[in-house]
Amino acid sequence: MYKFLVVDDEEIVRRGFRTKIAWAEAGFEFLEPCKNGQEAIQRIALERPDVVMTDICMPLVDGLEVAAHIADQFPEIIVIVLSGYDEFEYARSALRSHVAEYLLKPITSRELSELVVKLKTRLDETAQRRAELKASLQIGFPASNEITDPFIAKGSRSFALTKVTEAQEYIERNYAKKKLSIEEICRDLFISPSYLSRLLKYHLGKTFVDALTDFRVEKAKQLISGSDLNIYAVANAVGYSDTHYFSTIFKKVTGMTPSEFRGLTLKSERS
Repeated sequence: MYKFLVVDDEEIVRRGFRTKIAWAEAGFEFLEPCKNGQEAIQRIALERPDVVMTDICMPLVDGLEVAAHIADQFPEIIVIVLSGYDEFEYARSALRSHVAEYLLKPITSRELSELVVKLKTRLDETAQRRAELKASLQIGFPASNEITDPFIAKGSRSFALTKVTEAQEYIERNYAKKKLSIEEICRDLFISPSYLSRLLKYHLGKTFVDALTDFRVEKAKQLISGSDLNIYAVANAVGYSDTHYFSTIFKKVTGMTPSEFRGLTLKSERS
């Protein structure tokens, strides 16, 4: 059963959420709500909820600070922001890369039920991906990494590996986009760019740019050796609009220009 935490300074709102839907039937444990952001930050570290729904305007620590804290310290937690009409656009722009949903107050029982169903599906899919990752990759780390792995404090190793795998899969699906950025990927993965950068560096030994470049070059090699596309078309097909820049990158990675690689491939096929 997943844990759901509500953070709101209005008692009537906190009581209302408890009775709006049948939480246990929906697959969630409704945790004792928090009355402000300061309390939420303390409780999140202790109870590790799967979902946090927070109001924006609260005393001591507001909802934006809570969401930012979660994004930095517990990126696996799904964050839902509740806001009044006047705060809605502000909330979206302030935390666009960290928040899964933005809801306008007041939220109805039907809206909450639909949201919870969506969240349950997402959490189930994440749990399944983690299980599949553990079963299929069989990645082993030295025992010493149990202590030195810097991501244990920010989430489980399975979560870290899942995010690395999801980032790789995102690159595989979108490598042809001319302006693919780490910020775009992180919006879909609901984690911060700095956190993903550290994950990629730790687990793959690469930066995001290096991982994207390596995949693009591998795709380019396949196109050069397996098709009659000219170099300009190959460059465009793997996300480069500047053929000269593509050739420079290709040579840096492979040690030869695209034309030299094609010549070597043709020579190999004839021999």
